[in-house]
Amino acid sequence: MVRGLLAVLLLLPASLQAQDTANAFKIGVVNVVGAVEGSDAGQAAAIQWNERANERGSDLQSKQDELRGAQARLQADGSGMTESALLLLNRDIERMTTDLNRMNEDIQIELDEYRQLLLLPVAQRVDDTIQKYAKDNAFTLVLDVSKPDVGLAFANEAANVTEDIIELMNTVVPPPPGDAPPPD
Repeated sequence: MVRGLLAVLLLLPASLQAQDTANAFKIGVVNVVGAVEGSDAGQAAAIQWNERANERGSDLQSKQDELRGAQARLQADGSGMTESALLLLNRDIERMTTDLNRMNEDIQIELDEYRQLLLLPVAQRVDDTIQKYAKDNAFTLVLDVSKPDVGLAFANEAANVTEDIIELMNTVVPPPPGDAPPPD
């Protein structure tokens, strides 16, 4: 992948020599992740996600408190309990631990899916904005520096157009609120 990109970059100037020399070869870099997170829409999505995470964290906390209560009961009363009561309490603790682990995994999956649901439209808007910005400003190439496989060893800060993309994203009229996914 990197070799292919390097080959394209090395051959690109030669192919551009055939074009009018008045046209400038313009390369920009953008941190797409930074643009998504830095845009107003991305920040609004982060707020929605944090609200959901806090709600689900409260649910998880109540289960943890229940488990801790059972464990405290075992510590305090364990030596004075009958063997059958001790066995039942230990089973309850094992069940609660299993339920808590499953709940934690389910919440993580749910929150990951919710993040994708919230950020996918924002990422698409960032991509559309980059396309428009590149065309409007006659860029030949714009590289995403947030991807480690780009193979970019150096980029002058003057080539970084991330802030321009965020500014353009924030000035473009966002979609109506009805397009945002409803919280569950």
